[in-house]
Amino acid sequence: MKIRKVARVRDVRAEMQMQEVIKQSDLPPAHANTHSVSGADSVTPSSIGAETPAAAQSKVDAHEQKNNPHIGSQPIDSFDSANRPAGINVGYMGFDTTLGKPVWWNGTNWVDATGTTA
Repeated sequence: MKIRKVARVRDVRAEMQMQEVIKQSDLPPAHANTHSVSGADSVTPSSIGAETPAAAQSKVDAHEQKNNPHIGSQPIDSFDSANRPAGINVGYMGFDTTLGKPVWWNGTNWVDATGTTA
């Protein structure tokens, strides 16, 4: 905080003290006490409430996984009609290269988008 003289002091000694106070108020605050013996600054992101880039990225990744319905969904495999996968879950989808269209396993048959057995 800067101090400014509002009225003139009549005492010479008081005037000198006032000038010193004004001069001191113009200096920046001391910062040396935040340094360790080695001279390195001990201020860390966490000590001032800041976030590290790694922590910020972790939050972004968690948010994207929570709000993006496509993350974690099954990849779309491609196969020909003669080599369709077996032992798969109902609803499994793949692209049949023989037929040139996507097909789904309904638990009994492979069907196309219209529900017709493919």
